Amino acid sequence: MRIVIGGGITGLTVASQLEDTVVLEQQSSVGGLYSIEEVGGLTLTIIPPVVSSIKRLAEILPDLKLEEWRPIIKKTKEEHLKMKVCPFCDELPTWLDVKEGYLVHNLPEALLELGSKVKIVRGYPLRVREGKLFTNRGILEFSEIINTGSREELNRLIGVEEDLKKIGCLLAVIVSRGGINKWDVLLHGSAGISFSHVFRREIDEKHDVYHVYAFTRGGKHLDADRILGDLKRASVLTKEDVVTMRVRYIRECILAGEKEKNRPNFLRECGRLGLWDNLSLEEAVESALRC
Repeated sequence: MRIVIGGGITGLTVASQLEDTVVLEQQSSVGGLYSIEEVGGLTLTIIPPVVSSIKRLAEILPDLKLEEWRPIIKKTKEEHLKMKVCPFCDELPTWLDVKEGYLVHNLPEALLELGSKVKIVRGYPLRVREGKLFTNRGILEFSEIINTGSREELNRLIGVEEDLKKIGCLLAVIVSRGGINKWDVLLHGSAGISFSHVFRREIDEKHDVYHVYAFTRGGKHLDADRILGDLKRASVLTKEDVVTMRVRYIRECILAGEKEKNRPNFLRECGRLGLWDNLSLEEAVESALRC
């Protein structure tokens, strides 16, 4: 039996292409960052469901509801953006590369449908020994492990050390009253403002949703109050504009470091976290289909 670690879009895609495969997923819902978040009675994703290409995505999710996306972009001190977000990166991840594409309206629901076609075990891995994966839910025997979850966490299980680096991020989803801003994307390079990227879209005649990215490193953590304060300082939103808000901290947002080429024979790795590579959504799907 093959075990796929991780029930994000990469893990679900891999498992749907293979027989005799089980997905080990720690969270209660599948889809990773594209799983359903209930925010003020609305079904949203924690990051904006925007893709630059739909060709590969449509192969696994054929019933997507799409809208062409041509963003109006506002830039403030853009020349400082890379240094603010990731000073040790050669360039920013492709998934932060703002360009024309498609807005996917039903991505969480499509992922739930994909998840219903694979076998999922809720739990997390503890250690690997002689063809057995020990989890908090019991022991799973395997012929192969396909890791689409954290490469850093898997290294601890198999006793491998790599010089991996990461930058975390606080992601905020804010539902506000509509009509406040006319831009779709705000890029903010000022060091005095906690966030760097804001994506805005209209969800109905009276409300907009904002996806806010604030990247952190060195163990520094932000909170919702700091984000709201900086949104006011940057003349984006005030607390009075906000209807509801949800925040989530992601430890492994931007990935870097040196990876070892020699890996155990029983292991395959794919996707953003498994390969430890800053892949976009469509690149992660491409990786899964090749895995």
